[in-house]
This record gives sequence, C-alpha cells and structure tokens, in this order.
Amino acid sequence: MRKPRRTSRPLFAGGMVATAALAAGVLTPGTGAAADTEPVVTAIAVRAGGSASTGASARGSASAGAGADGVVRVARRMELGSAAAPSGGALALAAQPAGVPLAGDHEFTPDGRNRVLRASAGGPRFAAVGVSWRRDVRLGDVSVAIRTRPRGTPKWSAWTANAYHGANNRAGRTGPGLTWTGDADAVEVVLTGVRGRPPKDVTVDLLDPGPERTTFQGLPAAAAQPTRYGNGVVAVHRRSTWGASGSYLRKRPQYAAAVRAVVLHHTATTNDYRADDVPRIIRSIYYYMSVTERYGDIGYNVLVDKFGRLWEGRAGGLDKPVIGIHAGGFNSGTSGIAVIGSHDTQPISPAAREAIARYAAFKLGRYGIDPLSTQRLTGGPSTRFTRRATVSIPAISPHRATSRTACPGDEGLAVLPAVRARAKTLIGRYGLNAA
Repeated sequence: MRKPRRTSRPLFAGGMVATAALAAGVLTPGTGAAADTEPVVTAIAVRAGGSASTGASARGSASAGAGADGVVRVARRMELGSAAAPSGGALALAAQPAGVPLAGDHEFTPDGRNRVLRASAGGPRFAAVGVSWRRDVRLGDVSVAIRTRPRGTPKWSAWTANAYHGANNRAGRTGPGLTWTGDADAVEVVLTGVRGRPPKDVTVDLLDPGPERTTFQGLPAAAAQPTRYGNGVVAVHRRSTWGASGSYLRKRPQYAAAVRAVVLHHTATTNDYRADDVPRIIRSIYYYMSVTERYGDIGYNVLVDKFGRLWEGRAGGLDKPVIGIHAGGFNSGTSGIAVIGSHDTQPISPAAREAIARYAAFKLGRYGIDPLSTQRLTGGPSTRFTRRATVSIPAISPHRATSRTACPGDEGLAVLPAVRARAKTLIGRYGLNAA
C-alpha cells in the first residue's frame, strides 16, 4: 500500500553495532540533507535487541502465544511517546541518523531542536514489526525505516523505508503498515515526521506470527486446497488455510450492491520470502490491521503472493461484494487485491500478474463490468480528496487513483494494461458476463 525504499547503507560505520554501544545507548547522528520546502521534521530512532534490562517501556501481549488458532504473539512492545516527550527511558536527539533513508523522496532539515527519539529494548524472536501512533488529522507525511539482525548473525539487513500519508480519521491508531522482517532478534527503527504535526504515542510491536507452515496445522487435507470460483477461473485459499484467528475478527461484514472496480495494492513488505512464509505474513498483516489499526479485520479482500497463489483476506464471502478497508473513502463498490511485496522497483512476477487478472475477471464479470471500461465512483473524503467527490477511474485501478500514495508501486502500475486485457479475455473464455 505504501512506497518503500531500500538501501544497504549502514547506520554506523562498517554496519556493525558493538555491545558497548547498545548498552550505552549511543546513536551517531548524521548530517541533514538539502532543505525541504516544509521543514517541520521529527525523527524517532529505535533499536531493540540484546539485553532486556534496557530502559524502553515494554509490556507483553495479552495473547498467550501463537497457538493452533493462529494467534499472533506480541513478543515485545515498546511505548516510546514522542520526540517532544520521550517515555520509558528513550533518548531524544537533534539529528537524523546517518545513512538512514527517507521514504517518498523526503528530505530532512534539522532545526536545532530534538528531532530523534532513541530507545533500546531486549526482544525474543519476532518476524514482523508494527509501528503505530495516535491518529491526528493534522499529522502529515511520515517515513518509517526499519532494518533487522537475523538471529545468530552479526550482519544487519538493508533498510526498508515505508511512507505514511496523513489520514482524515480522528480516532484510533495508524501507521505505515506492517513490515515483514523474517525471523530476527534485533531491530532498528527510524520514524521521521516530514510534514504537519509529529506523531505522538508511538508504539513499536515486535510480532511473532507462529511457526512456519504452508497450510494451517490441523486443517483437513481437503480444506487446505484452494476453492474455485467463477466457473473455475480463479482458485483462492480460504482464511482457515492461513490461520485467521477468530479472536481478531471484530467487525461484521458489510456489503455493497455490486463490485464496479478492482483496486490493486502492494503490501510494501519485503519481496524476500519463501512459500512457507506466506501464512505467517498474512497473519501478521491481519493482526496489524485488525488490532493495531483497529479496523476489526484485514482490509484487503484478497492477497496474492509472488508464486501466484491467492488468499482470502477480509471475511464475508469471496463470492459476495464485501466492503473492505483498503481504499479510504472508496471502499464501497470496490474489491481490493494486494500483492505481498514491495513493487516500486521490483517487477511483479508473471504468476502474480496472472492471478490478479483471474481475480479481476471473477469479480467484474459477475456484475457485467468490462475490465477495459472506466467507472464513475462517488466517495471520499480520502487522503487525495478533502471532501466527497465523484471520480472516473479504470475498472482495474491502482490504489493511487483514489488516495495520496505511491501504492501499488511503479511496477504494480506497469502491469495494469496487460491485466485488464487478460481479464477481459478470461471473462469471455469462462462465460462470466452477467446477464
């Protein structure tokens, strides 16, 4: 959903963090970049790993652990406050850390005030990081950069930077989305508020989504197979296959009259994952969207991995026009499909592209929508529109058509012409045109 940027430039010279530096809470500040047109910038840097006796506030999850029903365990929670009012022993500094990227081509302009909040905390094994803060309509663009150190190795990963664009929601919590890291026991996070009011009540959750498995433990073999829809045009793994815990489902499904457009997203998580990682990734996204952001369920209707497998997201029935939470202001009448990965510069795999076209053919064909058509939708407000508006968008659209975001990445945008043409062909081949 958001635009990520990766770089291998280290935070410290040589890319190594000494044990003494961890214990002392040392953070080496870097120099500022060229002046930004709106120099209201706040950066928050967090490091977790090593001893659990450090000063950052942390409390355990209420969950007992990642069990047989797909419960995601919060391995560590760090409550950091803000750069203006750090909490839990966090340290506020005045400069952006050297070598840490900003998402969305933002630039940092130091102004002499404390702009960096650093905290250290021990953490057991985790595989995903959820950063969130209190919603605020005056909050503007924010960049969150994350890197991790896999268990048992001294080498840090490259940075992944995700952008957040201010939302209209006044209540609850929000953030840039989940970051999938793979199994690790140390993390560094840098949160930078680029425009508007800086984030407050910042929380970092290190998530353990449970053990690796392609299909969920205890599921009958027949139920582990994908279900076919639309005269066989598409096959989708049900929620039970990836282990959707009922404890996080806090919203009753709502339905539109029809699906008039399919909206393409990317999750802005890593592209470096294996087939067996996918259920764990989806469980982590589910927890972040349902519990952390308080949406009550995963926002996307379906997700597709780079291997071309489709996975049911939001509850309510794949053959129904379920209203998701994926295109703020324009959720009703649209169906959201998210590619698991980051596709600003990384191409979408041919297998994933075919799966997108098949899902779009299924959803649009049953309502008589031509995939090559343009649809008029009324919605808003959104991050792109300050008030209710009527827009004309392609029947298979990128998320950026209705929201101020880079999603689904430039490479996601690039596949849409071929996806539309393929979906139209599939509607005819499978006899999906509505009467």
